[in-house]
Amino acid sequence: MRTYSMHSTDRATPSFKGKRPARHVFFRRAACCFTALSLFLATGCDKKGDDAADGMPPAPVLIMDVAPRRVPMLLEYVGQTAGSKETEIRAQVGGILLRRLYVEGDMVQAGDVLFQIDPAPYKARLDAAVGAMNRAQALYIQNAQNYRRAQKLFSEDVIAAQEMDDAAASFKSAKAELETARADVEEAKINLDYTTVTAPVSGVTALEAVSEGSLIDVGTGSAMLTTITTLDPIYVNFTAPGVEIMRLRAMPRKDATVPLESGLKVDIELADGTPYAQNGQVTYLGRTMDPQTGAVQGRAQFSNPNGVVLPGQFVKVFIRGVVLDDALLVPQRAVLAGQQSDTVLTVNKDNIVEAKTVSLGDSVGNDFLILSGIAPGDKVIVDGIQKARPGARVQPRPVKPGSPPEAGAPEAGLSQDGAASDASR
Repeated sequence: MRTYSMHSTDRATPSFKGKRPARHVFFRRAACCFTALSLFLATGCDKKGDDAADGMPPAPVLIMDVAPRRVPMLLEYVGQTAGSKETEIRAQVGGILLRRLYVEGDMVQAGDVLFQIDPAPYKARLDAAVGAMNRAQALYIQNAQNYRRAQKLFSEDVIAAQEMDDAAASFKSAKAELETARADVEEAKINLDYTTVTAPVSGVTALEAVSEGSLIDVGTGSAMLTTITTLDPIYVNFTAPGVEIMRLRAMPRKDATVPLESGLKVDIELADGTPYAQNGQVTYLGRTMDPQTGAVQGRAQFSNPNGVVLPGQFVKVFIRGVVLDDALLVPQRAVLAGQQSDTVLTVNKDNIVEAKTVSLGDSVGNDFLILSGIAPGDKVIVDGIQKARPGARVQPRPVKPGSPPEAGAPEAGLSQDGAASDASR
């Protein structure tokens, strides 16, 4: 059989010169008829398919009624422990370090002697100051007597006013000299006391920074002797996303005059995964945001009677006490994630599927917190989503209460970067 090409016919040789042969016209008409027939058959098939689809029963789906709930929040962060007091022990006077009088790493109490600096030079300075004070006191007594005599003689017109003025000036000068001498004695006593370095607070000592026999100069780094860390109570410092803290502060509370942190309880999990037995309390939640990271600083305080938690440990921080009232939750599997928005499918009173764009909040176990897009009473499809499409009729069945797929955890979890995360521990 010979095969014909429409394009090859159009590009016929110049011998036709504008007059198309009968065979060419025949094939053009045949092609048009074939195209029309194809369109007719396709339209008939589509209509037949629609009619068949309309004859199918509605797809069965599982739905849940959206109802407001009271949801406790669980905020999870990464924190680092620190002593409630990190005290640097520095020498306040210079000299030779004679002895270290504590065991490195041991617990010390406030007032315990830690170091002894050579006291001999300071004892000599104290003796000299005492001698100067005694001399100043003798001069003060002498000038006081002369001043009293001058007052008596002046009242009897025995001495001139000039002599009276000289006696008064000498008395006042001697008094000032005595006061200066007494201050020098007190300073000498203080410096002598500083040669015995004591612990200002109770805590655990660190390694010595200067060895025995070294010369200490208070103007250099050699004045740093050691540090004392108070372990009970102990602090846990953490950072939280600023947007998250801003949202928590904006939440309605029963008593808005009470700071948010006053009602937040804290648990921690140690680096080995062990939950710490003591419960803590948030004592500080910053009101300024780091311009580079967008984070807010926070601090919790824990009792640490046995010193189990050491400073510098990284721990997981779990903060409780924030409650969302009238929260709307839907199972995570009911949310259709898109590039521009997230959607859930709902069923109206006529059992027709409707698509609604929602704004997602944090995760609550297996559920999502819905910030906007649906309202209490909406019927959200949670199973059979693949069979449902907007505008189609479905056969809804309610989810059985307490069924495992629909059950969400009771607490909401937030990750360190502010994204939703599973709060179960």
